Amino acid sequence: MTADYDKAVREHMVFVVEAPGRLDAALELIPATDHLLIENVAVAPTAQGRGLGTQLMAVAERVARDLGVSEIRLYTNARFAENIALYEKLGYVLYDRVVISGAGEAVWMRKHLDAPQAAPHLLPEGLRVPLWRDGPAPLGRVAYYRGVWAVLGMIVAIGVASFGVMAGSPITVGHIAIPAAISVIGLAFSLWQFWLIVVAARRSVRNGGAPRPAGLAIAGAVLGVLVLAGSLHSKAVPQFMELWAIYRGDQAMDDLYIIVAKGSDTMTLDGSLGINAASNVRRMLDQNPSVRTIVMEGPGGRIGPAYEIFQLIRSRRLNTRVEQTCDSACTIMFLGGVQRSLGPYGRLGFHQAGFPGMSPADLIDANRQMERFLTFQARVSSDFARRVIQTPNDTIWSPTPEELLAAGVIHRSDARRK
Repeated sequence: MTADYDKAVREHMVFVVEAPGRLDAALELIPATDHLLIENVAVAPTAQGRGLGTQLMAVAERVARDLGVSEIRLYTNARFAENIALYEKLGYVLYDRVVISGAGEAVWMRKHLDAPQAAPHLLPEGLRVPLWRDGPAPLGRVAYYRGVWAVLGMIVAIGVASFGVMAGSPITVGHIAIPAAISVIGLAFSLWQFWLIVVAARRSVRNGGAPRPAGLAIAGAVLGVLVLAGSLHSKAVPQFMELWAIYRGDQAMDDLYIIVAKGSDTMTLDGSLGINAASNVRRMLDQNPSVRTIVMEGPGGRIGPAYEIFQLIRSRRLNTRVEQTCDSACTIMFLGGVQRSLGPYGRLGFHQAGFPGMSPADLIDANRQMERFLTFQARVSSDFARRVIQTPNDTIWSPTPEELLAAGVIHRSDARRK
């Protein structure tokens, strides 16, 4: 009766059951290192008979489990036989008695939590936001939670295509179908959450709520759908289309011409690198073992085959040369040459890695890999490698012959002096 309840509310864990204009029940808990103490549990006389005391005791058990303790303790006056009987019914056992001067005898009881048990919801029904259907929660709460859930669904729908893109193995149907199915599920989940926001807004107006918040909620849901559609169009769809093109054999990009004149020691590679470019180059080199120099030209293409051709050229100790233009992935295979040279009109063009629908942030690992490749395998200067990965993939950086020589990219330049 003399306890400082202002201090208790500040320092202890307090749960209350409220009704309009009144307090029906309260629970005060004090956590300890090895147990949770129920300091107080009380139900107002007007609220008794509704099971609130039992529900609050269940809340105490849930809190104890969340805190990671396996024992709950409480104490009460030995004269409160009805309370003691209730606690015993809930599984508590008496373990100590203490005589209190001028106040009779205190009974200490405890309960061991041996196994997880189902716990009641801490939130009342009126505040819950069901995942798949509308509920009685206020519009503001619904808009907040469903907005967060819709964003999570959008992240899944848009980002899952990257798993297929980053797969280290050859693209299969599974690399496309599984991410596509997950993307559709994420899309459907987001759209459903936006629709439930609209449903909650209409419910709010029907129940006498202000029309302006409802209108703002509906407008936000519509805006979310538009953002989702735009993100899918600019990111996920291009990635899936490109994966499908790779799976189908990269026919639109696979136009690399491989030319070796009879009896010649020079091979010419002209065109873009498709997914099958490395295997085609390997076959031609096997058929023409006399080849010592590869002259290359092209706009680039797939970086994976470029890395493979680099290894082919390096392992066979071939020379490389550029007479015209060699951009993007073409420069990767050029760097495999033991001796690398530039013709009078030759030009090399560099930029960071790119893939349709993916931003530089999405490709940060690929660009770090490119930087390590340029520095440690191609053995160009670290400053040059850094400049390459800092060049956006929709532009081309064409260093001068002097810059290429200084960075170790080429060993000889036949460029005409102006």
